Amino acid sequence: MTNTMLRYFFVLIAISLTISCSNKRGVTEDPAKVMDQSVSNSLELKTVNLYIENSASIYGYVNGPTGYVNVINDLAQFRNIISETSATFSYKLISGKKEGIKTYDLGSNTAALSEVLTPKGLAKPTSGNSDLNDMFKKVLESINENSISLLISDGIYDVGDQNNPLGALETQGLDTRTTFINEVKKNDTQMIVIKLFSDFKGTYYHGISKSMEVIDQKRPYYVWVFGHKKLLDTFFSDDRLSELKEYDNHAVFHKLGRDTVASSTIAFGNKGLRKSQGETHVLEMSGSSRTTSIAFSLAVDYSELRLNESYLTDINNYKSSNGFEIESIKTIERVKSEDDKVDRALKSLSSIQPTHIITVVRSEYKGGLCEISFMSNLPGWIAATSIQSDNPIKGNTTQTFGFSTLINGINQAFQEVSERNEIQKFTIKLKN
Repeated sequence: MTNTMLRYFFVLIAISLTISCSNKRGVTEDPAKVMDQSVSNSLELKTVNLYIENSASIYGYVNGPTGYVNVINDLAQFRNIISETSATFSYKLISGKKEGIKTYDLGSNTAALSEVLTPKGLAKPTSGNSDLNDMFKKVLESINENSISLLISDGIYDVGDQNNPLGALETQGLDTRTTFINEVKKNDTQMIVIKLFSDFKGTYYHGISKSMEVIDQKRPYYVWVFGHKKLLDTFFSDDRLSELKEYDNHAVFHKLGRDTVASSTIAFGNKGLRKSQGETHVLEMSGSSRTTSIAFSLAVDYSELRLNESYLTDINNYKSSNGFEIESIKTIERVKSEDDKVDRALKSLSSIQPTHIITVVRSEYKGGLCEISFMSNLPGWIAATSIQSDNPIKGNTTQTFGFSTLINGINQAFQEVSERNEIQKFTIKLKN
């Protein structure tokens, strides 16, 4: 055998041994997840782009030292980023429509912001009015895996003087969906939308018609944050967002199927069933011929999900199969306060540290599978924020014309490119 053939022989043996050892360990790496981990490990925040809408509808927010001005200054010197990275900030004004969309570069000096955050300062390079979809396109184009981009806007669709304004609003929503699908397909982009309040003193331009009114009251506005999921989770945590002046609420959007929620059946709260030893998602039938219903508990770890408590514990966000019904979703702390017997059951769960317990019931005693789907629904505050007519707006301090249509379009885009339709699906086997 030649030296060359010997080398090939030993290489083949080494490959064979590697594959054999991997199989014995049960190694079944998902190539997509390996790639995601590789990209994630290489991420470093280098650039922050801050886009400020400066169409005429914004002037009322900068009449004095308002909450709006305070938040822009906060974001422009975001301490989480400045203290932990050497990223450079870039400030821009943005307004206009279609080919007329314009950005006005303010550089990276925060002193430039103080000069433009007045009605007179915003008016100089303005395009007069703006199209949300076109602004989104411009901002999304600025994102790469090492950058974060923000857009600050009143979030109002301008449908103009249309014969069918609600139909025009739906068309705008579809355009938003298309805009986001094209971007999210290419990158692992996450989006956070933040609702805030500010004093507004000036002219309000109605989204549903070419009319206006002068108001002096609180009005909502919004900050959209775009970037890789890891970067946004690191620098724009829920706690940090809630510190923004006159913060009201926020929602996070990203591709479904990327989060993994640890779960296990638990020896607590079960009726007609008992936890199977050594199996985390199997229950054994333990009732008698007189047992007419069954119930079981599933311990889950939601600590990595960016969802507020009201969403996590709302039974309307869950679906169950095979005749089962979701009875409750409670935090571990609440369950402990109601029944201290759960402590012993929790100690036996070595594989996870659960944050919540889901209780499921069925009025029929039989085995089979139970699938519990944790669905991706829009938070209730989004629908509550939206109105279909903003003429007149005086006295309305909390709602925005067409807001749910806007967010629906974005949500549909993320769902379109996701690996699954739900946040998580849990499958439990009930065996006789």
